[in-house]
Amino acid sequence: MNLFASATCVLFIAAALLVAPEIPARPLIFACASFILLDALVARRLLQSRAMPPSRLGAFLDSRPHAPLIIAGVTLLAIVALALLANQQLAAARIANFGYGFLALGVVVALLQFVPLPHRLYDQRLLAAAVVGVFVIAGFALDETGLTKAEAIYIRDLNPNYLGARVIADDLVISDSPQLDLAAFPRIFPSLNLRPDERGAALWDDLRVALQGKRHVFWVSIPDDSTDQLGYLATFLQANGCLNDARETPLPLRVYEMRAPLANPRVLPPSLAGRVPNAFDPVQIDFGAIQTAGVRFEPQVCSHDAVAVAIRWQLDQPTATPLQVSLRVLDAQARQIQAHDELIQDSAQRSTDQWAANSQASGYYLAPIPFGTIPGEYVLSLGVYPLGSARRLQIKNATGDSVVLGSFRVYRPDDSAADPYQTIQGTGLLPARAELREGLILDAYGISSTSVIPGTSLNVTARWRALRDNLPAYTIRIRLTQDQRVIAESFGAPLDKAYPTDTWSRDEPVLDRWQLRVPPDAAGGPARLEIGVDGGKSLYVADIDVAAITRTFQLPAVTNRVQAPFGNIGTLVAFDVDRPEVSSAETVGLTLYWRAASAVDRDYAVFAQLLAADGHVIAQSDGAPAGGARPTRSWLMGEIVADRRELRFGDLTYRGDATLIVGLYDPISDERVPLAGGHDNAFELPARIRVVER
Repeated sequence: MNLFASATCVLFIAAALLVAPEIPARPLIFACASFILLDALVARRLLQSRAMPPSRLGAFLDSRPHAPLIIAGVTLLAIVALALLANQQLAAARIANFGYGFLALGVVVALLQFVPLPHRLYDQRLLAAAVVGVFVIAGFALDETGLTKAEAIYIRDLNPNYLGARVIADDLVISDSPQLDLAAFPRIFPSLNLRPDERGAALWDDLRVALQGKRHVFWVSIPDDSTDQLGYLATFLQANGCLNDARETPLPLRVYEMRAPLANPRVLPPSLAGRVPNAFDPVQIDFGAIQTAGVRFEPQVCSHDAVAVAIRWQLDQPTATPLQVSLRVLDAQARQIQAHDELIQDSAQRSTDQWAANSQASGYYLAPIPFGTIPGEYVLSLGVYPLGSARRLQIKNATGDSVVLGSFRVYRPDDSAADPYQTIQGTGLLPARAELREGLILDAYGISSTSVIPGTSLNVTARWRALRDNLPAYTIRIRLTQDQRVIAESFGAPLDKAYPTDTWSRDEPVLDRWQLRVPPDAAGGPARLEIGVDGGKSLYVADIDVAAITRTFQLPAVTNRVQAPFGNIGTLVAFDVDRPEVSSAETVGLTLYWRAASAVDRDYAVFAQLLAADGHVIAQSDGAPAGGARPTRSWLMGEIVADRRELRFGDLTYRGDATLIVGLYDPISDERVPLAGGHDNAFELPARIRVVER
């Protein structure tokens, strides 16, 4: 082998591997063998036919047949350095393998010169044939088929674009896919190949050892080639880590920030719940149509992850309408910060209307925690409602339609900017990025509505971010002004003084919620909403339309006067019924007249029901007074509020006399307001309605 053949091999190998690092080795080896053979049989003969005098370099190389091999090896190793500088790790590793191969072959050829063999065996052509033979044997012996498609994507895309700048020595890259053998790339990152379904629950013991002291786990998976079909790996990482990233990269990538100490998961998906004993806590809640036979949820979660909840359901009879589970996350002031609703399904993904009688099924739910949620204790509540209905099922032998399952802790992870569940998009907040006081940025804001009824509240959400540590304790101020006069204002430390700014960390997002109540006697017209910081700036964020209310304190001419006082809310003083006879295909028209007793701090709903002779409800109307235009918080003392209602029939078969009852209730707890001086929680109107045939 002379310099021409070695140079040709070097250029061909380097160019091929730099362009396509995943190319199999066999064609490269056979190509080099062809170059050597071509050099021995053709190139040298052409040079001799031209009778060109040999150069000193040619004479030197001819006398030392091992030199071109060693030069080729050294040149390839030099190209390795260039490949590493270009972040071509796989190409560098494979070029290095060829370089070491050329060096080894050159050393063998050099040593052969010291072996006493017949002189004719040192002929250049015989040596070239021997080298070609070595290459051919190596090509067949390696039997290398190259990289899989997944490995090629990992090296050419995922590694340089997503992993290269993020993975450090304390991290670990894992794969559960047979198509992605991370051990083939030992020079890149600390890695681990797993086969979770083969190990079963024993995998958790392995992971506690393998992940001890690891800061982050980068899980690269291939959905169609995963060996974690039962969820052993996913459940362990969810229970012991904080999901920082879930990218739709060419190979799906999930990044977990690990939390010590590592422990076996408590909350299990349906695929594992039947394989591990004591998978549920014995929590029984009877929603009538469905019951829980067991519940369990994780006791802690990071501030941008999702709290895992497992529920064992029991259904006596299939339901006519599919049921949905409703999980609510509440803060210390019982304000809802997140809602997660999902169909109740069995392992075959069938909804409850398709279940057999006396069925049991397990559900696994992830309720995301909104980006910017502050550390602390939160409450998880559970409810159930039929699909397409706004009303939840009532809990038997309890008050209300939801039950508190318990509390869990939210902690702040290292990566405060992560939002793997994309909750930022769900908030609908508008970007502000305004520094309202030194070191404090209003990052985004949102308001519940651009119009408000006097007496009710605007819900204002602000997401803040600290530019540095050790901020002073700033005071936030939310104002609503009309003609430069403040008509409503809320101020204080963020989150009801639960998380003042002097406790924030640099770049920490903080989601802050305010209720700005407009006085019941506020004049209608445009108003200006501002968010500010005392001693700093204020930011105008929206124009708010305050509804104009036409009030009357005189009872109009009515047919039926009554006196039905409901606590300190108001008194039903009169009513009108459109007509005494009605068919079930129509509605019962009813107007109620309320006299406000005093200002109240919550909105109550009115119910009006038409009862059959046996007492069951045949028609009803529920909702805020005057169709929502006059909520009870907007009432002024002594004011007369007309409340028009249309009762719709639910029982279309009833015929005969019926009775009207009216009352108030709290729409949050469903508790009725009792009549003053008595124990009744509904007032029977002195009017008879007859349901007739039409």
